[in-house]
Amino acid sequence: MVRAIPKSATGLIGSNPWRSPRGNAPSKALGLLGTVWLLVLGALTPALGQQRGLEPEDYYDIVTVADVAVSPAGDLVAFTVTRVLEEENRRQQELWMQPLENGRPDGEAFRFTDPTVDSHSPIWS
Repeated sequence: MVRAIPKSATGLIGSNPWRSPRGNAPSKALGLLGTVWLLVLGALTPALGQQRGLEPEDYYDIVTVADVAVSPAGDLVAFTVTRVLEEENRRQQELWMQPLENGRPDGEAFRFTDPTVDSHSPIWS
């Protein structure tokens, strides 16, 4: 069974928690603070952002990493690196390996497969 609580029992129903007894002081302060914050953020955004947008020719410089597989011993991680070869008008996929020590990269990553043959989806056995 659900019962209603009378307004007089709580004193909060219908009241505004942001409204002070002196009027709208907290609301004005929050509005002013929000306006100042937006102005500061708006001024910093161009300075912190990139200098130009992504251009079509940038597509050929994008390198993606995918298909990550950690060895059962946990000392190596294998992954697929994909690049776009503009001259050949195709994507090239290679398997690379990275030595690990305590789960963190240790040393340089190295290509594991022949760069003239596509390779992907590393699986440990």
